[in-house]
Amino acid sequence: MRLLFILLFVLSMPLSAIEVLSERARLHILNETTIKDFDLVTIEVSRERNGEEMVDSWRGIRFIDIQNRWGLTQSQFIQFLAHDKYLVMLNQQQIAEFDPIIAVERNSTPLDAMRYRLISPSMPAMFWVAGLQRITPIKEIVIPEPVTIYPYHTALSHVRLQENPAPFVNVKGYRLWDIISMFTNTSSVVVRIVSKDGLEQILDFNVYLHDAILAVDDGKFSIQSPSMPSGMWLKDIMLIEVNAMAVIFYRGIDRENNEMYREFVERISRRNRTAHSLAGIMEITNWENFRWENATFVR
Repeated sequence: MRLLFILLFVLSMPLSAIEVLSERARLHILNETTIKDFDLVTIEVSRERNGEEMVDSWRGIRFIDIQNRWGLTQSQFIQFLAHDKYLVMLNQQQIAEFDPIIAVERNSTPLDAMRYRLISPSMPAMFWVAGLQRITPIKEIVIPEPVTIYPYHTALSHVRLQENPAPFVNVKGYRLWDIISMFTNTSSVVVRIVSKDGLEQILDFNVYLHDAILAVDDGKFSIQSPSMPSGMWLKDIMLIEVNAMAVIFYRGIDRENNEMYREFVERISRRNRTAHSLAGIMEITNWENFRWENATFVR
């Protein structure tokens, strides 16, 4: 009966609201009414446009205040999902450092609740989320370290390079599924992708990547997918990882090149990596504890 009540409540609530799930699985709704329960702060963000510096004034709720009131302080990561499926995860250290707000006004003009956004002057623009739909706490379960590692040239030698794979034009690339299917016989997997500039995504393959390609241009690889906003497309890929299998896009790396190996591990390592999968919550392995000799390196 309780589950039915929650379902009917969710179905009957207006679309112009943000769902906030607490760590005790209690659903809160952030809308024009509940905003009044919080103090609003104002921040200014400068940007350059057409050679001129412009300053926007944003007014909203500090996300830390939402965490404290609605019980999201114990989870290591918070997931922010937009109506267009744009997805960002921040850890507690980033939240404390960036101190973002859920903006409800811009330059003294109220935003429609469908356009509430996560912003911070000190946060990279890729982490800004417009049109927030859902905020979810993420917990951790450790998963195994990679047991098999493929240099990209080995992995890609088994798949076909395509010219203009539909729906893309003026692009050369590989169907991502052709690569992923080398490691699994099911598409119900989580894929971890890391770029060389340190950005990372951990995505449900069926939701975001089922029609994606690994595009190649001038020796650099990027992920492009019509199933996710182009702002989420990662460029200059360094790692693709799924089911304890990893493809590394790092020239010259092998067991004997210790300096290159150390550089790679340093760049790929970050503590407390997490992901949200179909089966539950998982933590991506800490590569700082990874030992090259414990994995099979496929030449």
